Amino acid sequence: MSKICSVTGCDKPDFCRGYCRKHYYNFNVHGDPCYKKEEKRCTECNKKHYAKGLCRECYFKAKGTVSGAKSLGWKTCSQGCDAPVYGKGLCRQCWNRLTHAGTLDSKTIPDLPGEEWREIQRVDCKGILVSNMGRLKSIRKRDEVLINANMRRVNPQEQQDTLMAAGNIHVHMEVLRAFYPNTEGDFQAVFLDGDRSNCRADNLRWYGKEYLVAKAITMAEASDHPLADCFLRFWHGETNILNDWFEQQKERLRGFLFRRLDRFCVPYYVDVEDCVQESIVSAFLALRRGMIQSLENINSWMFEIAKKVLASGVRDLLPGVSMMKVGDEGEDFNIIDYTGWCHPSAELQAIYNEEILLCAG
Repeated sequence: MSKICSVTGCDKPDFCRGYCRKHYYNFNVHGDPCYKKEEKRCTECNKKHYAKGLCRECYFKAKGTVSGAKSLGWKTCSQGCDAPVYGKGLCRQCWNRLTHAGTLDSKTIPDLPGEEWREIQRVDCKGILVSNMGRLKSIRKRDEVLINANMRRVNPQEQQDTLMAAGNIHVHMEVLRAFYPNTEGDFQAVFLDGDRSNCRADNLRWYGKEYLVAKAITMAEASDHPLADCFLRFWHGETNILNDWFEQQKERLRGFLFRRLDRFCVPYYVDVEDCVQESIVSAFLALRRGMIQSLENINSWMFEIAKKVLASGVRDLLPGVSMMKVGDEGEDFNIIDYTGWCHPSAELQAIYNEEILLCAG
């Protein structure tokens, strides 16, 4: 009859010295056949122990955070990253940099001659810089990264492409905001050389009063028109220098408007003096913003403004009068078309809406 293990409760066969294989191993190694290993538990969640007094989940969670690494007493990167050491005294990121690049120095974008960088003042563009050469770079990470931009059309209704970068960044607008603070509230940009891909700061200007006045001064300086000197002084700030010219224009516009209205036999329905005054105010506003394109066309330019004012007056003051009239030879024509109604430019209309009350007052 075969012997069994001498340990109470164990019915396994005898292996050596009256013990089964398991109990003999415990007796031989630990000196006690009934030795039982104490099971370690995680100090955080009491799960099965993995390493450093933590379970597997808590261990890798602590290893991935700087605070967790420090609290466990682990070594951190010698480069000051405060990340856990991965190899050779370096964290994983620095170790990979040293292995692949052969250096621990951060990569920087070399500057072009005369290049200056400024940060984009947008919440969604934190850590992105724009230069006066029209370049973008990111400093969000350890290495500087040059951001690529390409010409594309955001709105299908637009007629021209725009230099755009990821994140809906209009490069030319960010260059203007960084290097030419917008004090006039303008929102449109001008490319001086006409090349929309050239977003250098010296090629951009706000399409506003400053740009328009500078353009008008240049135009007046290059003109041999008899009034060129007066207009030049006007654009330099002498607003009263053209008073005599405005009085002459008032007389001419009165005759012009009366002749127009006489063709339709309704001069007494429209206040010609109001039309004249509105035309002069509109012209003054446009001149003050440098909207005139050529002194040689100054007369036709004034009459176009008067036509616009007259047509508006006819539409507003004669709502019950038919717009269709019969001409001398029986053909039908529109009074609005005949008076020369044309939609004013968007720039002139914006200026008028912005300043008409102030100037009229």
